Amino acid sequence: RRASTPGLNLGTKKITLDFITAMMDNFQAGVLLDAPTVIRLVSQTTSILEKHQNIVEAKIREKLTVVGDIHGQLEDLLHIFQLNGLPS
Repeated sequence: RRASTPGLNLGTKKITLDFITAMMDNFQAGVLLDAPTVIRLVSQTTSILEKHQNIVEAKIREKLTVVGDIHGQLEDLLHIFQLNGLPS
C-alpha cells in the first residue's frame, strides 16, 4: 500500500462527500491516509456522532440496507456502497 497523496490530506477542512468518495477510491487503489488525516477524520467523526441518538426513527421510502459489524473488512463495505449507494 502507498502513503496518501497530498491532495487527499484533510488538513483543517471539514469532512465532505467529495473527500469521502476520494478516500474510498484511493483505498480501493491501495492508497492509505497519512496519520494526521486519520486523526482529524476520527476527531470530526466523533464530534458528529456524539450529537446524534443511538437509535433514530426513519421513514423508509424505497429500500433499506442494514450493515452490522464488518470486522474491519472495508472492501466489503465499499462493495455494499457500490451495490446500494452511499448512506443518506
